[in-house]
Amino acid sequence: MRRLNELQKDLISNNSDKDNMIASIEMLKKMPLGFDLDNYYINTYLKNKVCVKDGCEGCKMQAECKYAKMVNTLYNSPIVDFQVTNHNLYLMSQKNKKGAGKMALLNSDFVVFDEAHKLKDVAQDVFSEEINEKDISKYTTNVYTLCSRKAKEKEYKEWILELNEENKKFFNEIKQMGVFEDETNEDHIILKMPETMIVRAEKMIELISKIDTHKTKKRNSVFCKSDNIVKALKKVTEFDKNVVWLETDENDVVSLSCSPINIDSLLNKKVWNTDTSFVLTSGTMSDGVDFEFFKSSLGINYVSRRFVGESSTASPFDYKRNARVYISTEMPQPDDGSEKYINAISEEILKLIKATNGHTAILFTSYKILSLVHEKIADELTQYDVITMTRGDKKAITDFKKSRNGILFASGSMWEGVDCVGDCLSSVIIVKLPFPIRNVVSNSKKAVCSETKEFIFQYCLPDMLIKLRQGMGRLIRSESDTGVISILDSRAVRRSYSSNIETVVEKYGRVQSIIEIGEFFSKVKNKEYFKT
Repeated sequence: MRRLNELQKDLISNNSDKDNMIASIEMLKKMPLGFDLDNYYINTYLKNKVCVKDGCEGCKMQAECKYAKMVNTLYNSPIVDFQVTNHNLYLMSQKNKKGAGKMALLNSDFVVFDEAHKLKDVAQDVFSEEINEKDISKYTTNVYTLCSRKAKEKEYKEWILELNEENKKFFNEIKQMGVFEDETNEDHIILKMPETMIVRAEKMIELISKIDTHKTKKRNSVFCKSDNIVKALKKVTEFDKNVVWLETDENDVVSLSCSPINIDSLLNKKVWNTDTSFVLTSGTMSDGVDFEFFKSSLGINYVSRRFVGESSTASPFDYKRNARVYISTEMPQPDDGSEKYINAISEEILKLIKATNGHTAILFTSYKILSLVHEKIADELTQYDVITMTRGDKKAITDFKKSRNGILFASGSMWEGVDCVGDCLSSVIIVKLPFPIRNVVSNSKKAVCSETKEFIFQYCLPDMLIKLRQGMGRLIRSESDTGVISILDSRAVRRSYSSNIETVVEKYGRVQSIIEIGEFFSKVKNKEYFKT
């Protein structure tokens, strides 16, 4: 409730144009039994400003907090047979299990993870730390008058002024660093701070320590606590242990975040190395061969093999009859900065759209390339419903499902977990093989490999194959679905790993040209499909 009130005040004080959201928050606060933020159109950044990652000790609003009431009701209720939750809350409960008081999830001997392929990304979020450029000023505002000794007041206020100045310089310097990594699996700037920045962060920690030492001990409000700020400042300077990145919200407030590099061993310690039994299930845990990469990335490989079992069940869908894969072999080598490359994929995409009469989702790995291609061919798509997806935009997928013969320029969340059943989505175009981008985690993996080829085949390729399978999986979502998957990356047939990609696509029928795609569609689609 405190954070919800704080968000509302921020929106008002920033002269935000979100009047509807401000009114919605006021309405939600009055709902007696609580509410589910997912039922309201609030973006992820704003949700994160409301949801609490750490404990609630010291919060003066616990008596009227709906979350606290729900937890107390849960602990005072009779036997609970089972609980249904998401990955985030489960991992959060494991992270805070010791010393965090009552949690929303009770202890359980048996846990089922559905969509288990998402666990790693969720874990990196849950075990991350964050500090934004306003955190220090909020802290100093609340402790400004709390000096415990009158003789120290002048020095105390000087420390506060110095801390605010250091914070301002710290974030101003951070804003000048790096360029946007424009890959969809990293919507932020990966950073490695110079030594001067680390020294500045250490100076801020030292100043906070002085302030806390001379701050009155009577106040225990979360407003006056510095624990999370200090923890985040320490973590973001530990580049050998953490991936550090920069994000900017819609109000241009900059946040610095970090997540552990060794997320696999952390998951083993916090989740698998317990007395609980687990079942993990998903359609895309395998890279097309086995589960070894999946188990390694989640730390399951630390568990004794005698405690781990595996099972695979084939899909009931008839891919050979209902779907075709087309791999364009004439595309130039992917080059994000090349006009020749943009022209080539744009022309091929346009031909494919016309061959399938729209009904197409174009999956990009880069918002930059998405924008360039859209700009190139938009004028030739006037007969279709054209929808362009931006970062964090889930509404675009809903609009696409309602379209007649829509074209969705998509990235991010469209690569997985989206159902477009029926003729709505009959063509999936994968512009570029979704290899993971380079960051601190991948660099640490590469450092232990004897050569680049080993690094690619051991880490990059399995990751790419899993995401490729997720993207291809958007097409056939029911037994009656029909359509085509097009891959516009010639590396799929020209590189040493083409046999691995062949393993992923072998269950589909194949076509060698766009003409054959048109012929296939004339057989599997009725006349209504081709009407605009």
